[in-house]
Order: sequence, then structure tokens, then C-alpha cells
Amino acid sequence: MRCSTHSGSSVSSCQLIMKNLVVSGIETDVVESVSVIVGDSVTLQTDVTQIQSNDVIEWIFEECVIATVNSDSSNRVQVNAAEKFRDKLQLDNQTGDLKIRDIRTADSGLYELDINRFIKKDLQCVIDLASDGVTVMSVIERDSVILPSGLTKIQREDQITWKFKDTIIAEINPAAGLFSTYDNVVDGRFRYRLHLNNHTGSLIITNVKPNISGLYEINISKSSSRYTTHKTFNVTSIGESTQ
Repeated sequence: MRCSTHSGSSVSSCQLIMKNLVVSGIETDVVESVSVIVGDSVTLQTDVTQIQSNDVIEWIFEECVIATVNSDSSNRVQVNAAEKFRDKLQLDNQTGDLKIRDIRTADSGLYELDINRFIKKDLQCVIDLASDGVTVMSVIERDSVILPSGLTKIQREDQITWKFKDTIIAEINPAAGLFSTYDNVVDGRFRYRLHLNNHTGSLIITNVKPNISGLYEINISKSSSRYTTHKTFNVTSIGESTQ
């Protein structure tokens, strides 16, 4: 395991280490670095397409099991979260992927995945005191609002999805030539109102109405990566200005 801390900086970093021990006795190491803004979310992936019968998957942090998938007859999913992870962990019961919400600096460290092999992932936080997990935005009716992606420039391998209440309303995948908004979903309430920034992937909503209030989420991943970052916005439409 390799881990380093940069002194004199507000950002401490460790290399994300995935160590796979196979039956043949051949050992391979894959190293990645994962940086997550404090307050955002991240999904650590198992690379399992479908959990098989009798599989037992464990996620371990600081030598303590924090989440377990036991694929018995009931496909039981159990989160054994320590106090620091209370209400922050979500398991995918098909793949065993672990989503950690509202990342804090105390969540930095080595995450180990045990599926009859060992895959170690080290999650690094980048301090951003302006972020608190969910960004709350109030918008006057008929005005516009910009939901920032947090990206300076979209890269070719970026894969970006915008959702409103779990419904996809926009997607960006430069490699596939995809740069689309879906304004006919959710009863058509977004028709002619959704726009994407061509450089950053930020979502612009024009002519805001009360029925667009709610939770918006952006998921950002890369085709060469094993993790996904998430940002959540709570948008509220308020009455028109009397000025």
C-alpha cells in the first residue's frame, strides 16, 4: 500500500489502490487517485455486473466492516455503518457499489472491498467550505437559474447526467456525440427551458415556474474511471418580484 500526505496544504492525498488476488496466484495492482469535494457524494464501484448466488461482499473502512451484501435467497443488503457514516451509505443490491453521501474530511482513508479478493480504494477529500452536501437555491419565478457542474471544461471521456427527482433531463457524452436535453419528460414541464453550457456542462433553466422546484442531481464519471461524483441542488421557486 502506498500513501502520502502533502504537508503545508489543506488537501491531504492518498493513492487509490485496487489489489486483486486471483485464484491462479497471479497478483495484479491497479492504482487510481480519487478526489472528492467536501459535501459532494461519490460511488465506489465493485466492477461486478450482477452479484452471484452465495456471494458475500464487504466494504471495510479502517478495519471495520461498514456495509455488507449477502446474496442469499433473499438477496439481503445490510449497512453496518459506524456513527460517522450514519445515513450516508447506500448500497446497490445488484452490483454491490457503495455510494457515500455528503463527504467530509473525516471520511478520507482506505476503503477495502472484499469479494473473495481484495480491492482497496482510498478516498481523498478536497476541502471546500462553501459546500454543505446539498446546495439550496431560491429563484424568483420567470427568472433563470444556473446549476454549476463544477467542471472548468468538459473532457472527451467525461460522462455527465443531470436528473430531476430521479428522472434524466440532460446527458453529455462527448465520445458518443451526445449533448442532449430531454424537456418532454416529467409531464413536459421543462419544455423550452433546459439549456446546457457547451464548455462546462452546467445546466441552465429559464423561465422558472413553481413546478420545477425540487432536487436536481448531477452525476459525473469518466470512461476510464471506477468512480462517480455527485452534486445535489435543492431549487425552490418563489413568487415574482414586485419591483
